[in-house]
Amino acid sequence: MDVGQVILVRSWLFDKDVTIHGRSNMCQFEHEGKKIKLLPLRPKAASLAPNKTKEVNLISAKDLIQELKNGAPIMILAA
Repeated sequence: MDVGQVILVRSWLFDKDVTIHGRSNMCQFEHEGKKIKLLPLRPKAASLAPNKTKEVNLISAKDLIQELKNGAPIMILAA
């Protein structure tokens, strides 16, 4: 099993007024008037290509390293 996580800084969570949904493992906030959802990556069947709903998926560290080696564009959220 591959496990990965994103650590969101407490001040960033406060500033963005982030709602964390524990059961669905989702974070939700508003940025520049748009509602943003950070969702976990679906099991291996999930595609890394952007989907039509413009949601953000999280990937494992192992998959991230592989995507970086393949030259995929990566977006990193930082405060």
